[in-house]
Amino acid sequence: MTPTAQAKTSRLLPYEDLFRPSEAFDIIVRSSDQVDFPVHSTILAIASPVLRDLIRIHGPNLSVVADFVELVETSRTLGSLLSYCYPGWFIPPSNPMDTWLLWEAARRYGLRDLERMLMVQVLPQFVETSPLDVFAFACFFRQEKQAKLAAQGALSHPFPKDRLRLTDSTQTASYHRLLTYHDESSQLVVDHVVKVWRLRAKRRYAFVGSEKCPCDTQGGGCPSKSWWDDFVGRASSSLRERPHRLAVAGFEFLRPSFVIAARCEVCEPIALGDLERGSESLGRWVEKSTWHIAKRTTFCP
Repeated sequence: MTPTAQAKTSRLLPYEDLFRPSEAFDIIVRSSDQVDFPVHSTILAIASPVLRDLIRIHGPNLSVVADFVELVETSRTLGSLLSYCYPGWFIPPSNPMDTWLLWEAARRYGLRDLERMLMVQVLPQFVETSPLDVFAFACFFRQEKQAKLAAQGALSHPFPKDRLRLTDSTQTASYHRLLTYHDESSQLVVDHVVKVWRLRAKRRYAFVGSEKCPCDTQGGGCPSKSWWDDFVGRASSSLRERPHRLAVAGFEFLRPSFVIAARCEVCEPIALGDLERGSESLGRWVEKSTWHIAKRTTFCP
């Protein structure tokens, strides 16, 4: 096999078994980067009305030896698109860019089920890892629901002021609304949510709400009673920068407060459970509050 042939074959991964040349295929679909996909015209015609019409146009002249249908997509996108037409072969994209390129192709060729699946099931998976990318694409294609989800996901990261891909004045307006949303969420969470949650937490956790640790029988003071105040104080600071549930989640965030609690043999076995439940509870309050702001904000003008 020549180097060029090897390069083309490698672009078929992970679908090389599906698109292996055989006597059964009756049409070749070629990508913009000159990779050939031997496929079955009947299957494509059932899956896509647009591909069906393309096949009809080329039908009288098609030959597995010489003729082909050339499309504008790259082999990476076209491989995913064609594999979706074959039940059991489709592998979802692994990043936001590939998802959006495939979504554009699905819309172009009338694959409505694939279009909905990418938008509803696949794209939201990247909100936590790449929220700004998802937000930029959602605004570009006027997908308001996905833009809201991405905006809330962006709250989990220290907010960069210059990383969003801005392509026109419309996206500049969207980014300005994202900045405003971040500031409003930060102010609401720190000035209201944390304060109200803290009062309710004291009523919910009897040990936290007690004025003194049971170990303080002599009135000298518990050596670790400040562990809860330490948690709430650090949570407020963290949420001011990142008003998202992940800002107060995980043992690494809880560790300093637990270290304080460990100075007291009475506080130590109780503190970790209260800290974990408190962190989860506060996170839910934060997520609910910031989503209310997102729902009333229009990110895609």
